[in-house]
Amino acid sequence: MAQGTDSRKTKSGKAQAKPRGKVSYDRTAKKPPMEKPSQHTPIGLQQTILNVFRGSFPDQSGDLLQQLVQELKGHLFNRNFNKAFDRPDLQAAYAIRWSPSRALAYLEMLCDLPILSNSMKKASSTLNNGKIAEKNGEESSKLTVSSGELEAIQLLEGSHTSSESIDSKKLNIVCIGGGSGSELLAFAGYLKVLSLETGQSSIDNIEATTDLENDLQLAFDIKIIDIADWSDVVAKLYTGATNCPPLSKYSSTSTASRNPLVEPNSFSVSFTQQDVLQAEVELLASVLQNVTLVTMLFTLNELYSVSMSKTTNFLLALSYLMEAGSLLLVVDSPGSYSTINMDNRSKQPDSTSEKKYPMGWLLDHVLLKSSNIENSINTTKKGQWEKLISNDSKWFRLPPTLKYSVELEDMRYQLHLYRHC
Repeated sequence: MAQGTDSRKTKSGKAQAKPRGKVSYDRTAKKPPMEKPSQHTPIGLQQTILNVFRGSFPDQSGDLLQQLVQELKGHLFNRNFNKAFDRPDLQAAYAIRWSPSRALAYLEMLCDLPILSNSMKKASSTLNNGKIAEKNGEESSKLTVSSGELEAIQLLEGSHTSSESIDSKKLNIVCIGGGSGSELLAFAGYLKVLSLETGQSSIDNIEATTDLENDLQLAFDIKIIDIADWSDVVAKLYTGATNCPPLSKYSSTSTASRNPLVEPNSFSVSFTQQDVLQAEVELLASVLQNVTLVTMLFTLNELYSVSMSKTTNFLLALSYLMEAGSLLLVVDSPGSYSTINMDNRSKQPDSTSEKKYPMGWLLDHVLLKSSNIENSINTTKKGQWEKLISNDSKWFRLPPTLKYSVELEDMRYQLHLYRHC
């Protein structure tokens, strides 16, 4: 999804453009004293994720990358998102420069939400119990994919998701605006963390393997939707996450992981290029079928900036299409970065006044106060939500010992988690 920019000043006093929107990093911003790096995820797992990025995009040094990054900053500063992401080399540069920091931040956020982890485990247990009962009655343990769904979703090469079936044990997760790869690697790491908590695998010793055939196995089916064609970036990162990585120059042979971050049979990914504000209800219904979690990470503010009415209708469509018990996670820039301006000049030609609304307030207004969605979708079904967690400003701090060829940055964000009733 689109990103904006913010101008910060370096120590030398010169203005320096920094991406805003999906990218909300600023090491020069004032930080609370005595705050330590986030520690919900092991250092080894975080380094493994960085190694996946490095292995997927090996050209991470030299003048060419710097030129591409500067070109990206210019497009983002001018809010020219079509030019920013219409070339594979610019997409790769973005994935190298900004996606790794965000992937680690997203992983930390997921691990810092016990109510989310408990919901995921409960949903997985329900799926597994259902599969056991099905196997007792029938040989089939697969869900048939309709031809319409296959047309709506482009399955990635090597994703191990065939046209004949989708593993019925996998939790369905939909990432709106997640094309740049941060969500993909964050959920791969999150699956690793949840597997450790259920006794499936080891994180501190990532190369350790266990036989999971007879155990309750957590598994994710990730569906990524983005307005730009990020399929090449997503495919490369998926391959890197599900294959044994090459030895990194930052890792010794005694500590390096020689097994994939996640096993392909427990982690599938598909990508759809689609502007969700223009999507037909039928397409959204196929993608959101049996969904457990929908994420909009540094995406909702940009949707609002395009069209408040269309974004409202999209949120109401989620209310209609998502099932009871499913979750919606919204993360965006904090404070004034996510203030939506409504220009009144079209109604009052002589007026230059603007109404400004915090993104979080607009989100609550649509999800919590709009109980009837018949004005947006022709149906008698109503969508209602319960707000589980809200935090208007929080920092993610990177551990200083992480090794990566490009500078990593801390991230400040707001977070809102809802459950569909």
